[in-house]
Amino acid sequence: MGKPTLGMPPFFEQAGLYLYSGLQSLKGLSTTWIEGYNRVFSIDEETRRRYHRDRGLDLARKGKHTEAIPLLRKTVRQRPDDAEAAYFLGKSYLKVGRQDEGIRCFEMALARDPSNPRLPAHVAMAHIRARQYDRAVAVLEGAVERGHQEVEIYFRLGNAYDHLGQVDRSIAAYLRALERRPDDARVHRFLGMAYEQMGEHEESVKHLKQALQLEEAEK
Repeated sequence: MGKPTLGMPPFFEQAGLYLYSGLQSLKGLSTTWIEGYNRVFSIDEETRRRYHRDRGLDLARKGKHTEAIPLLRKTVRQRPDDAEAAYFLGKSYLKVGRQDEGIRCFEMALARDPSNPRLPAHVAMAHIRARQYDRAVAVLEGAVERGHQEVEIYFRLGNAYDHLGQVDRSIAAYLRALERRPDDARVHRFLGMAYEQMGEHEESVKHLKQALQLEEAEK
């Protein structure tokens, strides 16, 4: 007996495609029912592409990353400018342990949509996990230069600087994060540890206590 394959069986995949095509046809029905019927059973490439994209995104959001990858890979190959598909393909790759491919997709998404506030932090975090700290810093500093001021940008920048041994820059980044969200327990904790590395014990204790208080308040 052959080894079972992952993903949806071809029959069900085709049935889903016809159902999707039919729903899209009914949404846009403006003339006769016969025209709508003909459209249901005549699937053009654009409808097929949209179906694969929507199905892939849905699978990725549900955590079914192995099934999502072939659909999203096909979408990104056909539409390299689709930042959302590239992002979720990257996320799925990372979830299944394909780190290099995940980072490439994240970088592709960022290049297509540099104004998206969540992408720089995600790209940088992938680099940090891969111990590519210089590349993480480059991504985050570039985001700041483009006007990004999100807490997560400065928090990840502080992480990357810390890994590089640039603790003074790490502290500066964490302080910028706290300016934007003073009650972020994570930032207080990492800032306290950074101050300890610099030998500033009083500042370290102050922020570590603040982190504990905030964490207790969240329980």
